[in-house]
Amino acid sequence: SEDIRLSQASMTFLEGGMELLAGLAAGATMILADDTEHRDAEALGALMKRESVAQITAVPSLVSALVDSAPDSVRSLARLVCGGEPVSNSLLQRLTAACAGTGERAPELLNNIGSTETSGAVSRGPLALPRPLVGSPIAGAQAYLLDDGLRPVPVGVVGELYYAGDQLARGYWKRSGLTSTRFIANPFDAEPGSRLYRSGDLARWTDDGRLEFAGRADHQVQVRGFRVELAEVEAALASAEGVAAAAARTWEVHDGASLAGYVVPQQPVGD
Repeated sequence: SEDIRLSQASMTFLEGGMELLAGLAAGATMILADDTEHRDAEALGALMKRESVAQITAVPSLVSALVDSAPDSVRSLARLVCGGEPVSNSLLQRLTAACAGTGERAPELLNNIGSTETSGAVSRGPLALPRPLVGSPIAGAQAYLLDDGLRPVPVGVVGELYYAGDQLARGYWKRSGLTSTRFIANPFDAEPGSRLYRSGDLARWTDDGRLEFAGRADHQVQVRGFRVELAEVEAALASAEGVAAAAARTWEVHDGASLAGYVVPQQPVGD
């Protein structure tokens, strides 16, 4: 069948340009979603069905919305690439169920993990039950799971995930302090200038050399593919007039994280 791929990420976002260029380099026909389809899962699903899209890259929360509002769109997919958020067993089960009973096979599922600091994906692997895995480093990238002393952890033990390779950024623009905490000298490479990027993700190695996500080492969270610092949300809430204290956290709602804020008023409500 024809290789028709949908580019639904904004061109101002790292993945948007990479999706488009990778598809064109592979000789695929590229379909571009408009502003309405970017924001409406039902409209996006209608586009996918109308154009017989065979591949899409999307955050799991969008995949969940497509399964609910436009199940016909996922039934026609040959390949689905997820990234930006952890993929739950529940979502995989619902996606498989959406294809079952229609005579269609569930699409090939791949998980891409990376960030702006690593110029996109640095690990990739298939997604399958019973536990979705992050995957393995792609060509040219190295991954290390290290303890607080920058020592590699054994298989099955949780460590913080560090990446190395030519694709790493040099640092943050005009933020030398943050750069020094996230980009450090690579003790595993004797080449001058080699660096490690501290991702803040926690993971463990499986027996077959793949990475399994185990949460975060800090208070950063992922909401619909966007990185959110809870402390910044709390500071913004606390700065509002009449607020004495504030807190923020995420709740898992229907296979995706939703952000919630809580405030304590300076005066009792009703006074």
